[in-house]
Amino acid sequence: MPPSLREWLPEDHLAWFVIGAVEQLDLSGFYRAYREDGHGRAAYEPAVMVSLLTYSYSTGVYSSRGIERHCRQDVAYRVITANRVPDHATVARFVCRHEAALAGMGYPFESGKLGQWPTAGRDYPGSYVELLAWFPDEAACLDYLEWLRWPDGIRCPRCAGREGWRLGSGRWECARCGRQASVTAGTIFDRTRTPLGLWFAAAWQMTSQKHGVSALGVQRSLGLGSYQTAWAMLHRYRAAMVRPGRERLAGHVEVDEAYVGGVETDAQGRKTETKAIVAIAVEIENPKGFGRIRLKHVPDVSAESLLPFIDEAVEPGTTVHTDGWQAYWNLSRLGFEHERTIMRQQRDPAHVVMPGVHRVASLLQRWLLGTHQGRVSHDHLDAYLNEFTFRFNRRRSRRRGMLFYRLLEQAVVADPITYSSLIVNPKPTGRLPTRPSSPGRVATVPAVDRPWR
Repeated sequence: MPPSLREWLPEDHLAWFVIGAVEQLDLSGFYRAYREDGHGRAAYEPAVMVSLLTYSYSTGVYSSRGIERHCRQDVAYRVITANRVPDHATVARFVCRHEAALAGMGYPFESGKLGQWPTAGRDYPGSYVELLAWFPDEAACLDYLEWLRWPDGIRCPRCAGREGWRLGSGRWECARCGRQASVTAGTIFDRTRTPLGLWFAAAWQMTSQKHGVSALGVQRSLGLGSYQTAWAMLHRYRAAMVRPGRERLAGHVEVDEAYVGGVETDAQGRKTETKAIVAIAVEIENPKGFGRIRLKHVPDVSAESLLPFIDEAVEPGTTVHTDGWQAYWNLSRLGFEHERTIMRQQRDPAHVVMPGVHRVASLLQRWLLGTHQGRVSHDHLDAYLNEFTFRFNRRRSRRRGMLFYRLLEQAVVADPITYSSLIVNPKPTGRLPTRPSSPGRVATVPAVDRPWR
């Protein structure tokens, strides 16, 4: 490697232009936000962070995790950061802290990307009382979903026209071609007969509580007519919890398998007759702590099952730490840095050598046994793993309403799911379907203006 950073890139590279341009800017507003008494940990130089954000935005990298990944792999990013690697949390905190200064410099950041982050009381309710005040009727719920799905206004799906009017049914009709559009069409709310207010309440219960909620709990608290209605609502939300195109794990990742499903006495080693096998991947942060996780139900512990999971969940070039199981032997051929530890040769127990996967496995088993009483079938296990992953990866959010916002944000772009597609082995019961019941009486809460508008 060249001894000087000047030799890493050609003189006409965009990175040098960005660094030179930022040096000419007045960054006094950024520096005033930091303490001058020397207390606290040293922050990254604001000029470096502004250069990093400018270059990343100009090259089409918008997410903080994407910036962190490029800082590890891209030479231009390493030049801008002086061969340092700010993690995604550092980048996100810098943007959030200096949002006003960055906006004044003309950064066209959008909500959900590097800039204007969703705010409690403006983009989502901060408490259950606010939830009741924001969404007193069906019209308010529809308007909120339209704001999430079409932030720039409704556009006709046929002719792309913007002019139209609202019908009495709640649909929007295009003035040019007469096409009618509904905000719930093509989403998990498609053709639902359950009031959207109950959908929102179920989403709040699902995201605001640390351990989630069971379908029986939702049925009882919302006064739903049947258990099947509550179960289908939660399952549709679980399907929406997997964000399309989500970033893969990077940095240092631990990978192992866990077994869920109760006690089994006759099985030996990695063999099982009744339990479900869950592949686990966990980001290990430096100097301590865990990052994001990925979980998947696999049929067995062979290389044909585990290697595709790692290839799908982990970014190439990442250091993958596993035990000595033979299924992982060919990881290096897939472009990963394989760190292999044979547990029999270690003095410390496995949960000390690989703490990440064992901590996640313990929390997963405790959640399945506690919230769901261990009554999760193998056929639907992946859906529950999606919910656990969604909540675990957002555990550091200071506002539980943020999870509610993210869930609905993904729900309006997820494909519709029918009840029949959720049933793996339908069995006729001979009983007539239960009519949906009306929701119970709720204490009157004064309605407020729609803050998201």
